[in-house]
Amino acid sequence: FEDLRDVILVGTSIGGVALGHAAQEVPERIARIVLIDAILPVPGETLAQIGNRAPWDASRLTYGGKHAFTDIEQPELREWAKARYTEQPRIPADGPLDLAKFWSLKWKADVLRCTQHASPPEAHQRRNAERLGARYSTLDAGHYPMLTHVDELTRYLLEFA
Repeated sequence: FEDLRDVILVGTSIGGVALGHAAQEVPERIARIVLIDAILPVPGETLAQIGNRAPWDASRLTYGGKHAFTDIEQPELREWAKARYTEQPRIPADGPLDLAKFWSLKWKADVLRCTQHASPPEAHQRRNAERLGARYSTLDAGHYPMLTHVDELTRYLLEFA
């Protein structure tokens, strides 16, 4: 992967944080970033603040599972996804995140909000689109469009290829 250039980096959900960290490490390789219902905090902001929730239990290393995939209506698909789910590490979700370099750089960017899910909040996604100078779009889908709206999401992403 050392020779990759003109990368279109896509992040969904908490993967927006991973996208931010990866992009700020090798900005010269990134052609565009695409945030799909993604969380991407500004400096000093925590994911708990974005989600308007209390921090996760500090005695645990991970969180999640209980509410995963609840917005997937098809029972077989929901069970398929749950069988492959792993809990998320707590520290990236509640700890301090250093994305100052990311936010100091100029990016070609797109933000896609899935309107059937409340998190991440619409205001957060609109704010990120504005700060990035990104195109803001919506998809009438839940938080897992890569599972429930495959064709629509594929068409959206192929616009950048």
